[in-house]
Amino acid sequence: MSAPLPSEAPAPLTYDVVDRGGSPDRLLVLVHGYGLPISALTDRLHLIDPDGALLAVTPHGPYRHRDRVIWHKPARSTGAEEQYLGSLAALDRLLGTLEVATGLAASEAVVGGFSQGGGLGVSLLLHRDVVHRPAAAFGIYSFPAGVHGFPVDRRAAAGRPAFLSGARRDRFATIDTYRGGAGLIASTGVDLTYVEDDADHDMSDLAASEVGAWLAAVRAGAAPSGAGRELYDGVAPPAHYDGLWELLP
Repeated sequence: MSAPLPSEAPAPLTYDVVDRGGSPDRLLVLVHGYGLPISALTDRLHLIDPDGALLAVTPHGPYRHRDRVIWHKPARSTGAEEQYLGSLAALDRLLGTLEVATGLAASEAVVGGFSQGGGLGVSLLLHRDVVHRPAAAFGIYSFPAGVHGFPVDRRAAAGRPAFLSGARRDRFATIDTYRGGAGLIASTGVDLTYVEDDADHDMSDLAASEVGAWLAAVRAGAAPSGAGRELYDGVAPPAHYDGLWELLP
């Protein structure tokens, strides 16, 4: 059964705008990880967007778990899928709000973040029901949506730039989990750039710099097509993804 975005998402997301001066020409929506401060990303804006060409916006997750601000509970736990879809719908609506508030087109936005935040960013490129689909998305040590019946609109996703990094020493997942996830995301038709770091599941200057290099290439129209494919070709997605997604024509 298909998993639509809920018509009644959580309350509108609260957010902050990072004022770096200048005249930004696109939105950059930075999505924090599970219970993590957004400063893990904003403190590295000089690496992600060194020229200050993008208007950085930092929404706050709509749910709490064990007194931590989150986007959704851990995958395969009770209520996690409903929260995932609720947060995805809330981010979609936020992009529409930001377009009106800033005059910057949601269709030109870049959305991404760390861990579950980055997974949601990439899902905005994929889910059938997204209204304000961004131009590009990135996930730092992130994974595909673990939602039963997640409907992927391959026509809408086709050719959109996406970035994913994997951590070889991740305490939560094996590197083959990352590689299989990258292959699943690439199978939707997005133009995926995939890299791997000799790192644990922590935000770092290296990870931010890799996003910055990819983002600069995307803005210049020079992102290499299918970069990193040799790392995930032939690696199957984790077994729990079998039959999980609904891949639309």
